[in-house]
Amino acid sequence: FKHVDSKQPISYGVQLPNGRSPFAFAQTVSEDVARYLRDDPAGPFSDLTDDKLATLGTSWSFEEDTINEDLESILKADWFASSFWGEKSDEIFVPRTDSFLSACQPPTRILAFTEAFRQVSAPCWNRVGDALAELEREAEAENY
Repeated sequence: FKHVDSKQPISYGVQLPNGRSPFAFAQTVSEDVARYLRDDPAGPFSDLTDDKLATLGTSWSFEEDTINEDLESILKADWFASSFWGEKSDEIFVPRTDSFLSACQPPTRILAFTEAFRQVSAPCWNRVGDALAELEREAEAENY
């Protein structure tokens, strides 16, 4: 995966009471990976018919989101990509709404992909955490 816009990898959504929520669009350089994730037989996008489209709200928690009614509306769903909580969570923080909402897991292939991605990127995040802790120690030492 790579950022869609490498010059601006992080974008910001609508203004919320506590600020704007950040988001990132990523694209895969492998159409096969994207197709594999999208076409999960257990997921919402496989064999999408009008009847299946009509049930996306109840079966996958999609809701219509129209930022500007003159433009197209899109369906959005907030999923948590962790098997830790099971199939449903009580509530998770959803940055785009600046609130806690109930959510469900994504389709199986997306869940497996994110779990694997999380595992292989853990050393990187550990190094980031260690570096931030070191910066905190340096800042505290300067203040004494």
